[in-house]
Amino acid sequence: MAKLAVRILLAVVVATTTAMVLPLSGMRPAIAQVADPVIIRSGLHNGYGRIVLQWNEPVNYTAEIIGDQLVVRFDERLIASLRGVLAPVSRYVSDAFFDPDGRTIAFVLSDDYEVRAFNVGSNVVLDILDKPEAEPTPPPASVPTPPVRPAQQDQNQTPEITPAPTTPVETVADDGATLPELDVRVGRHPTFYRLVFDWPNRTDYALEGAQGSQTIAFGAPARIDATDVSRRLPQGVRVRQDGTNPLDVVIETTPARQLRHFRSGNKVVVDIMGVQRAPATTSTQNRTAGTTDPATTAPTPPAPAAPATETAAQTDDTPANGSAEDSGDAAVNAEGAELDPNSPEALAQAAQNAENTVRTNGQAPVERESIGDLVVTVEQTATELSLGFPFGQPGGAAVWSRAGFLWLAFDVRANLNLDTVRQEAAQIIGVVEQVESPYATIVRMTIPPGVGLYTTQSDAGDWRVTMQQGIMQPVEKLGPSIELDEQTRARLIVPLDDVGPIIPIDDPEVGDTLRVTTTTQSGYGIEVSLRYPEFEVLPSVQGVVVAPMNDSVQVAGRDDGRGVIVTAEDGLNISPEGARLLASATGVRAGTGDGREGLIFELEEWRRGGLDNYNRTIRDLRQSIADSGDEHRNKARLDLAQYYLANGLGPEADAVISTMEHDDPLIAQRLQFRALKAAVKFLNRDYEEAERLLEDERLREIPEMQLWRAVTLAARGRPNEGARDLLESVHILDYYPPELLSRIVPIATEQALIVGNPEAGMDMIEKMLVTPGLSESKIMDIQYLKGVFEEEAGELEQAVATWDQVAEGENRKARAHAIFDRTELLMRLERLTVEDAIEQLQKLRFAWRGDAFEMALLKRIGELQIENKDFREGLNTLRQVAIFFPNMPVAKEATDMMHETFENLYLGDEINNISAIKAVALYDEFRELTPAGEKGDELIRRLADRMVDVELFERAEDLLEHQVDFRLSGVEKARVGARLALVYLLDSKPEDTIRVIEETEVPDLSEELATQRRHLRARALLDTDRGAEAVASLEGDYSRNAELLRIDHYRSTRDYMSAAETFQRLVGEEPFDGDGISDERGRYMLNWAVNLAMAGQERTLNMLKRRYGEIMAQSPYAEAFSLITSSPTQGLIDYRTLADRVDEVEDFQGFLATYRDQLEKSQLSAIN
Repeated sequence: MAKLAVRILLAVVVATTTAMVLPLSGMRPAIAQVADPVIIRSGLHNGYGRIVLQWNEPVNYTAEIIGDQLVVRFDERLIASLRGVLAPVSRYVSDAFFDPDGRTIAFVLSDDYEVRAFNVGSNVVLDILDKPEAEPTPPPASVPTPPVRPAQQDQNQTPEITPAPTTPVETVADDGATLPELDVRVGRHPTFYRLVFDWPNRTDYALEGAQGSQTIAFGAPARIDATDVSRRLPQGVRVRQDGTNPLDVVIETTPARQLRHFRSGNKVVVDIMGVQRAPATTSTQNRTAGTTDPATTAPTPPAPAAPATETAAQTDDTPANGSAEDSGDAAVNAEGAELDPNSPEALAQAAQNAENTVRTNGQAPVERESIGDLVVTVEQTATELSLGFPFGQPGGAAVWSRAGFLWLAFDVRANLNLDTVRQEAAQIIGVVEQVESPYATIVRMTIPPGVGLYTTQSDAGDWRVTMQQGIMQPVEKLGPSIELDEQTRARLIVPLDDVGPIIPIDDPEVGDTLRVTTTTQSGYGIEVSLRYPEFEVLPSVQGVVVAPMNDSVQVAGRDDGRGVIVTAEDGLNISPEGARLLASATGVRAGTGDGREGLIFELEEWRRGGLDNYNRTIRDLRQSIADSGDEHRNKARLDLAQYYLANGLGPEADAVISTMEHDDPLIAQRLQFRALKAAVKFLNRDYEEAERLLEDERLREIPEMQLWRAVTLAARGRPNEGARDLLESVHILDYYPPELLSRIVPIATEQALIVGNPEAGMDMIEKMLVTPGLSESKIMDIQYLKGVFEEEAGELEQAVATWDQVAEGENRKARAHAIFDRTELLMRLERLTVEDAIEQLQKLRFAWRGDAFEMALLKRIGELQIENKDFREGLNTLRQVAIFFPNMPVAKEATDMMHETFENLYLGDEINNISAIKAVALYDEFRELTPAGEKGDELIRRLADRMVDVELFERAEDLLEHQVDFRLSGVEKARVGARLALVYLLDSKPEDTIRVIEETEVPDLSEELATQRRHLRARALLDTDRGAEAVASLEGDYSRNAELLRIDHYRSTRDYMSAAETFQRLVGEEPFDGDGISDERGRYMLNWAVNLAMAGQERTLNMLKRRYGEIMAQSPYAEAFSLITSSPTQGLIDYRTLADRVDEVEDFQGFLATYRDQLEKSQLSAIN
């Protein structure tokens, strides 16, 4: 089956000019398993600048403002570039740089901006927000005096609090009148309110309690003006002081809100999430606590069109959110209480009172009663994530995306519990929150790009929103048109069944108010934005979303509930010519021709004589388009599109239908136009769009479109899904012209082979070979496929003969495929060696390039080169596969093969058959293939051994330095550090030896390893003229290597007596056995004598001769020992020339020489 799959891939390529689209799931980037680069993007938005760090997988991070810098620290190493990042956000960021730790990036802010940071999938998003407009400082309010503490009251008891009915009152827990007042700043942001506690020094703090009433416990004493702070917060949010020494601040939210907190320098920042309304008015803040009965001040509820608000006595106080002069412009209810002009309540009231009201079935938006609390559910599969909204009653929905947020609106109102979404869908959904609205249930969230969705509604009225990989677009595109009403005023009509109410929704990111129409029709929305002078219709997945540019725009539902009308008091500002163009409705010819069952395309009629009459036919069709009026132009264009389709000219047909759809969006909903468009998209190799169109249930019932769907699924790599459709509709090909047969039949034959019906495939091939009008090039394509079928049938000699014929033809693409398959077959028949096969396949590299054939060819050449032991060429070829085709499955296969080859080469015996120079050169070229973990460490160890063997010390140093710096820790780092230190000693780099020993020092080393590292450092100290320090470091150590190091020092300083004493200790007091003195003790004895002679110790030298002369006479050093210990009176030695004679008789090797001896017998890694 694996071989069959290869044949299928290559055969389908012959049938198409470009590579077929293959499934992309399960891929990973090529080539090496190293840290993936992080892409940093930036952009300027309305009200903020956005910086996105696009990681390959989710990563932990912290973000804080330190001084004038936004500092972001990640848990993973950050490999990225800042090229092109700063320019789009230059008004917010003046500079940026990476920290040397490799995990931190800092952005230098150009002003005192606030920043919000959040995750969207694996992306980290940083929004630098515009500074909020300065709010006028409210006049001092009369703060109620706290009740006097009774004298007998326990000082530790919490006093009772007497709350004011309308104004938050600061709670006094202890006497803080003498404490300094802490400045608390309040800022309003699009999705939260921010409190900044501006401490003069860094102060510890902790957040305690459950959502709804949480306490910020600071570690220092202070007091705050809680009344003033609460005045600047919206309704439902109250701040009170619960203690001053130390300071405790309680934040109460109704309903309960999430608090986000962090430190910025000395400041402590607390964000109250999900709060969007303007601050509460201050008109009631002069009341005295405990003197007013709240029941007496409750207003009579107004009409349903306007939401009820508290009645407030009018005072001279200026409202906190505006001046006295502009307060008159704000929305005011029947009782005179001021509303936030941007709130839905104010918009609804304005809609009711103004003459140019936006009307919904004759009424302004009506506040709806909530059905209660609902938990949003999450369901996941391998490819989909579904959110369930269990409303349990009928209602419409609208879905759209804008300014980085996905919005969901449901006209059934409920309080949603989104905790499950935040916990179980965090890998897709970043920020998610319910936006308060008295008219509907509004949810917005952030999702990563490349996610599409669709909606479904159950019989009970529950909505399900399902996300999957794709494009954010409606399933069914709505086609708006411009009409004139009875007073000849222009208006936009959007045909849509079962429309819901018109819901006003504030968009805090853009700062405007949308008019949203829901529907129960799942997936019916607007595909592209429609922009007009007074308004814009936004793209939507479901429903209709209008963004008015001014207050004159009116949005309403049709009286019959089957459309949305957008107009203005004096009509929309659209010219009559534009109205006629957009309103033109074009039909598609629907004849079936001669009663042939199952066909809707009249291809023979549409061909108009075929391509032989191309110039004349095109001239006539274009003239018809030019001569047609606006209302009939698309009908003339349709004739041209049908001519292109029937003659196999996909790109030309695609351009025509795109123009038709642009001029008349309604045409997209017509069944026969969708069928025509699907066929054109297939010819234009837009298989994804063709499949989407062909999934229309109406088209799936037509046999001819079943054929197109079957070959589309095969072209997308899913032939089994359309196999039944193919078998039931293959007879339709009898009516198709050669131009379409040449595109469809090759894919259909391969599909027949895959699903186990080769007879049907061979029948189609034979039919093609006798079809009149086929070019010689197309015949070669079919002949190649014939060879594939012959090979699969076991007719191997016939397959070779068929491919021989194709290899001699003029069709370059078919010729290349035939030679490829013939080479493989001849190798299988053992008629071709691996070397010859490589040579033949190499000639094909430039015969046909740029599609799946080149991909398969390169991969096969790489495999054969590795099989032939040409590792460098093989790895290079596979690397090209991964680079040239990064998004194809073969990239992963090639990368895996490279890793496997690299590991087998350096961890197996094959590396011993390669010279050390080639081994290190190959490693340098493909070092990114080094495996992680223990395998990688072992690979580097073995390679370093090879480098030291041939004295390529610098290469060994590079390998071991990288291992010590980036791959090892603890004892292993110390062990490999000792090896690296030795290599530096051998390379005459003692300073580097000292550095490495110190940098790799760790506690709890074994005595053996610690001693070895101490000796290496001492040797390096000697080489840097720090002998005294070296000898001092050996104090108490009388091991053999320590003594040799002392001798190295004494000899360099000509301290011959100390050297003699050290050699004496090395000789030791052990008696000699019957075999005489050992070679090692003999050499120590000789050097003992030499140093005594150099020190002029004649008496001691004589004693040495008397004591050891006899035993030394039996050693290889007898003559030299006798010479050195001879009496000067005999004239045998002249001490003035003794220094010259020492070099001739001395056979001593120092500390480093012992290591060289060891490396000659074993490898570097064997030293410890």
